[in-house]
Amino acid sequence: MKKVLHELDGITFDSSWELAFYIYLRDYGIPFEYHPKIEFPYKIEEDDDKFHLYRPDFRVHDKYVEIKGNHLAEGKDKNKMDFLDDLGIDVFTGNDIKPFLDYVAQNYGKGYLLQCRKDSSEEPKETDTFPNQHHGL
Repeated sequence: MKKVLHELDGITFDSSWELAFYIYLRDYGIPFEYHPKIEFPYKIEEDDDKFHLYRPDFRVHDKYVEIKGNHLAEGKDKNKMDFLDDLGIDVFTGNDIKPFLDYVAQNYGKGYLLQCRKDSSEEPKETDTFPNQHHGL
């Protein structure tokens, strides 16, 4: 299954939730960085010898923010959720992101995020996926 990407202001987002958070931060002039250039190694399972690299979605002020669906707390993603918690990274899931989705719907219209969808036949490029956008930081 291909990831549904969204694009606005020349930036490609991994999800509509990330886009909604971006719009809110941008509109309120809150300093942030999208896909900051920092990586944290982690293991999916304790007995796994392979390390994976985690890169946060946003840095807002001096805090890292990860935006994920509610599935993160279940199954193999539970280790990743524990890892993020240990790092002190704020994880926004459905209830956390709802105010930002509501903000976009009220200020831009209910279908605005759908209008920002990229053609799903396009494969994301490295520069699209991690553009490292600074906004006031």
